[in-house]
Amino acid sequence: MGFKALGINVAATKYAAEFYAKRQFKKIKNTAVYLLAVQLIIFGLFTLITVYFADHLASHYFKSTIAARMLVIVAIAFLLSILETVFASLFNGLQRPLHYAAVDVIGNATILIFAAALFWWGTGAMTPAYAYLLSFAITPIIFFILLWKRFPEIVLAPTSYDPKLLKKLLTYGVPLMVALIGTSITGYFATITLTYFKSLTEVGIYNAALPIAGLLRYFAKATSTVIMPLSSELQTIKHPKFGIGVTRLQKYLVLLIIPFVASVYCFPDTILGIFFGKEYISGARALQILSIGIIPLTVALVNTNILLGIGKAAQNATCIMIGAITALILTLIFVPRFGIEGAAIAATISNVTMFFYSEVKVRTGVGNKVPYRAWIKGTIGGIMFISVISNLSGRMPLPAWAEAALLCMAATGAYFGLLLLMRALTVKEIKRILTIAFSDKEKYIVRKQVT
Repeated sequence: MGFKALGINVAATKYAAEFYAKRQFKKIKNTAVYLLAVQLIIFGLFTLITVYFADHLASHYFKSTIAARMLVIVAIAFLLSILETVFASLFNGLQRPLHYAAVDVIGNATILIFAAALFWWGTGAMTPAYAYLLSFAITPIIFFILLWKRFPEIVLAPTSYDPKLLKKLLTYGVPLMVALIGTSITGYFATITLTYFKSLTEVGIYNAALPIAGLLRYFAKATSTVIMPLSSELQTIKHPKFGIGVTRLQKYLVLLIIPFVASVYCFPDTILGIFFGKEYISGARALQILSIGIIPLTVALVNTNILLGIGKAAQNATCIMIGAITALILTLIFVPRFGIEGAAIAATISNVTMFFYSEVKVRTGVGNKVPYRAWIKGTIGGIMFISVISNLSGRMPLPAWAEAALLCMAATGAYFGLLLLMRALTVKEIKRILTIAFSDKEKYIVRKQVT
């Protein structure tokens, strides 16, 4: 996604928030047009190449004549998918998370509906291709209606050629795209290194542990989706409590994710056994190491999105590249000797380097205070969490998964109880978090100050 849009999709999200704060509706529309145009050039070229070589690919690679028609239809379908990227970037930048989430939900739902209908109609092997084509052709109409109803001033705004805006979008997006490409390569590098130095069995086990640890990134991903455009808006209006808000966010995220990480740390063999089978239990230690690395990664991901929001795209890219280079070097050092555990250690240290770099840059750019005391108390609570489970594990006449679930719930209750006792959290703070989570009041207050 970042490559086919040259990173402008991220830039569009950032500047849509900034322009909306300044009520510059024309610039928002121009941003959307430029995002569409850049994608059309890049992905349009890819589509033309695919269509031109469809017959050759079908006969020499797929060994099926029907593949040529399927390739053409799928290529056209994914050319139309660039419209979804435009609407998703706009909704995200305009801080409409429900609309933003609806892009994927509606898109996937329509693909499923069309596929079921076409399969019943009897289109055979071409069903998936036609389903994608119909979905990408029709769903943008729905998203356009949503945009028109909520932001008619943007839809009705005139468009014009704005070379300064285009340069700003490219200057912001291209370095980020390069960094993301580097990260993608790094993601496969551990697998390649394990394949070269170790057995394919270890490769399979590591690639089972990795996505389970990746599930713990949900909190950071969900928060990052909102924090980047919100940071852009708060920076634009120079909100006096921006830094305080970042401190609170970092504090709450770490305190919230610790019990989930501790749960994975305590029951890695049970989790691997449930999802992949007993053959993968040998990846338990690697999963433990990877889960620990999710804590600094959570803060780093949020920090990098804050950097994007305040216009520090170069620092964001630098942070990502530092993490990628660290992972590459340490993977080559640790994997030959320690195997999958070495790959996990390399990934975790990489996450730590990203955390420290991003923390320094965010503190410089936003002026937040690092919540070290709360994090230390959270660590103490995490140790207590693990101790509770270690002392009670194996004493219940229940299946392993049931015992794990009950122990994790009990330990989580004890964890938050200890946080309250240590005043890492207060009842007032918990109520505040729940209020913000289920209300748009805070966002309304911010926007009211602008208007």
